[in-house]
Amino acid sequence: MKIDSTFIKNLFQSTIIKVEKGNPIPLGNHFFFINNGMVSGKIGTKKNKPFLARKGQFFCLKQLIDADEKVVSAVGETDLDLTIINYSELEKLLKGTDKNLGALIKSLISQGIY
Repeated sequence: MKIDSTFIKNLFQSTIIKVEKGNPIPLGNHFFFINNGMVSGKIGTKKNKPFLARKGQFFCLKQLIDADEKVVSAVGETDLDLTIINYSELEKLLKGTDKNLGALIKSLISQGIY
């Protein structure tokens, strides 16, 4: 299933940022959805492992479920068009969701997102 940036825009209060190829991505109290481009970086606080994320994928989200899966570096492999979403936006969504659905969302995050 392909996620579309319009869906993300309607679900969360967010901002679009542009990052040029080769530049680092500003990590912080937020996660990203890749509208266009490709990102590479390192994930893991104990043992770094490389990751590669492409258009239609999230990154910096899995660390909310598992602190050891924090993205420690990210750079644009291509010019990027990113949607940046504050973690508090996800927390608001989960608070307004059934507990079982919230558990499912967290499970999906832990299984398939950087």
